Amino acid sequence: MALKGTIYGSFSGTNTRNVRPALRWTASQSISGNYSSVTVSLVIYRYNTSWQSYNQNGVSTSITIDGNKNTQRHTFDIRNVSSGGYDVVWSRTQNVNHNSDGSRELTIKGDIYTNVSLGNGFVSGTIYLDRIPRASSVSTGNSNFYGRQMEIKINRKYSGFKDDVYIERPSGSVKLATKTTEDRILYKVPIDWMSDVSNDTRYDYTIRVETYQGSTHIGTNKAKQTVYVTSDAIPSITSTSIEEANQDIGNHFGGYYIQNKSKLKLHMESQGHSGSTIKQNRFVCGKWGKTNKNSNSFTATTDTLPWSGNGRVRFFTTDSRDRTVSINKNITVLPYKQPQFKEFKVERCNYDGKPNPAGDYAKVNYEVVAYYLQGKNAPKSSYGGTKPEISLKYKSSSDTNATTVQLSFGSPYDTGDGGLESKVKSENNNLILSNINKLYTYTFTLVVSDYFTTQEIKRSIGTGRITVSLLAGGGGLTIGQNATEPGVNINLSPFKYNGEDVLTGDESNLPSSAKRIPSGADLHDYDQPGYYYIQYNKEARNILNYPPLETAGALIVVNTGAGTVQLFVPFRNDKHPIFTNTYYSGSWYGWRRMGGVIDKQNGYFRIIGGLQITWSKHQIYKDKNNWLAFPHSFSSSPAVTLTPQSDVRVWHKDISISNGSVNVQTSGDTTVTMIAIGGY
Repeated sequence: MALKGTIYGSFSGTNTRNVRPALRWTASQSISGNYSSVTVSLVIYRYNTSWQSYNQNGVSTSITIDGNKNTQRHTFDIRNVSSGGYDVVWSRTQNVNHNSDGSRELTIKGDIYTNVSLGNGFVSGTIYLDRIPRASSVSTGNSNFYGRQMEIKINRKYSGFKDDVYIERPSGSVKLATKTTEDRILYKVPIDWMSDVSNDTRYDYTIRVETYQGSTHIGTNKAKQTVYVTSDAIPSITSTSIEEANQDIGNHFGGYYIQNKSKLKLHMESQGHSGSTIKQNRFVCGKWGKTNKNSNSFTATTDTLPWSGNGRVRFFTTDSRDRTVSINKNITVLPYKQPQFKEFKVERCNYDGKPNPAGDYAKVNYEVVAYYLQGKNAPKSSYGGTKPEISLKYKSSSDTNATTVQLSFGSPYDTGDGGLESKVKSENNNLILSNINKLYTYTFTLVVSDYFTTQEIKRSIGTGRITVSLLAGGGGLTIGQNATEPGVNINLSPFKYNGEDVLTGDESNLPSSAKRIPSGADLHDYDQPGYYYIQYNKEARNILNYPPLETAGALIVVNTGAGTVQLFVPFRNDKHPIFTNTYYSGSWYGWRRMGGVIDKQNGYFRIIGGLQITWSKHQIYKDKNNWLAFPHSFSSSPAVTLTPQSDVRVWHKDISISNGSVNVQTSGDTTVTMIAIGGY
């Protein structure tokens, strides 16, 4: 499109490199009249100056503008036209109306009959006129917000034009002005229009201007206006609640929650703002969290609360515009664990508490710690109590019913876990109980109860009789009294077995009422106090957890209060050692040889750990198997000295050779050490 231009043609008498006709045109426009005044000139261009064409008599010419042809006679003369210049034959002007939208295209033609050697010239072409501005242009200000005024600017092409102004919403167009002549319009975007953008924080509206000339619509223009959701358009949490999920705990402890016991039942209601919807709700409590989506209502139950002290529950809601709000609610969680037994020890004693294994008093040492829970941790069966309850129950092996001693807890104290007086500790932790019959064993049970649980722990003490005594330094064992001499001695008068007198006077054998242990039995099953025997060697071979020998013998079982002791005495104790086995804290510790007992098997000496032996005679000789042989008589002494022959070598990690002597020292306090002396 343009407002001027040139269209070239040709002559019939020469080619266009020499001379050619053309139409030069210009146009001026009327906005109010919506037309252009078009002027067309018929001209002759000369390129080759050797051409000297002219006609002074006048020739026939015509110019056609948009179909309107005008014919006239005119002279022409190109003799004085420079190369590339032109001679204007004639011009004419005509007004051309534009289309309603301001656009226009038209055809122009020209011809000339020269009556000379140039021949006849013809020119024809289409021209495209600039569009005449019709519709008013529209522009807007910077980005705007809902609830605030926007500015709309109108650039009108002619003062006589008028405009209708619209804003286009998703639901349809809203007319802002009718046939206005104003060049500036202010419009406050309604706040409730935020519903036009439920899933975003901005919306691009279209401003449309319809321009009229009188009642005739002459054009349309549009512009974009971005409007933002205001920062206060956020979702809201309309209600929240926190409840104890366990109704019994909630009713009893009121507004407090209990560590390791409470679960929280959480609920929230939320809603969007101005067209937004709820995308998700979320609860957070400590490390626990849970989320639901696309709902205004949410209920969930936490895991059991593992922490104590002051904490908070956080409620979050996020809407479809991805805007999030939260509310925090503070809670107090009281520290709680099951009651803890710090100490529980029972032993026989004298009236003054001095330990005495044969005493007829019992000294009880105990310490228990429990949680206070703001004075509400009394057992459910307690009426009006404010603390957990503690008691001691004890009974002898001959009693059916136990004796109960009520104990108590002291004042609550702060342990630093929660800033509250959270614990209570047992008071008067030492008791001396009288009338503890030395002929019976006793079981003591310490019981503590709180709102949630009852815990107990047991201890036992044996009879007041000396059951087994080992001779200091080894080599002697006495049943029924203190050991004072080597060998095995029994003094069981008087002695009760299962509540009945089974022996009177001095006896050198096991009581006739001892129970026989059958072949195939398991000695770990014999943990009740009493006397038992294995009659035959062949039966001993088939008994589980038997001492490391294959000989019959007697089994004595003693309950020490802290555990169980088994004593095995072979019938041939001149040839076999005595063994002990203990059961403590849920485990059997295995058979051990009695201290001071030594035997020699297959060239090995079996010596209790830490013992030193001196041979009574220093006889050393080399037997046919290249092993050293020793006399069988020995006694305890601070050292062992062996003088080997020059052709005999001695080896063991516990044997050293110095100054021509062999010094033997076993190692360890409880380990039985094997010592082998032999040839290489």
